[in-house]
Amino acid sequence: MKPKGFTLVELLLGAAIAAIIGATIYNMFWSAVKLDDKMRGVYEHYMEALMADQLLTHDLENAVALGPKTFDGQRTEFSFLTQTPKGIKRVRYYSDAGSLMRQESDTSTQIVATGPEKEGLNCRYGFKKEEIVYKDSWDGTGLPLAVSCAFGPVLKRDIFLAPVPGYYNEQ
Repeated sequence: MKPKGFTLVELLLGAAIAAIIGATIYNMFWSAVKLDDKMRGVYEHYMEALMADQLLTHDLENAVALGPKTFDGQRTEFSFLTQTPKGIKRVRYYSDAGSLMRQESDTSTQIVATGPEKEGLNCRYGFKKEEIVYKDSWDGTGLPLAVSCAFGPVLKRDIFLAPVPGYYNEQ
């Protein structure tokens, strides 16, 4: 007569193998969920920085040279006159508590992008001698030829302004 069924050792061995396989699948599933959450955060941060870049580029490309205080630029903030659908307005960009801020002359301040707190806005301003040379501040006499902006590790860009004869400072 042949015995039918499994011994207790065989059942315990099968349960142990099933538990190991189940734990491995569970860990892989939760690792994938965590990775997905992290990648969504990176994607959202990148899209926010891309939209900020487009807004900043649009404002700078529409900068106008009117009067002596057309453009005022420091290392961590700058302001300038730009053409908007509602007319010519002064726009100011600066960083505050890890956020890139935009302020129009007659409206409230808006957060354009958020980033790492320790990395704020870092700008340089280009003028032309034999080649484009950048400096850390702009004195406001006309428009710079280019503005180099960095905000955190994602937003880094050189934006060239349309040269207007006599309105950008060739120092």
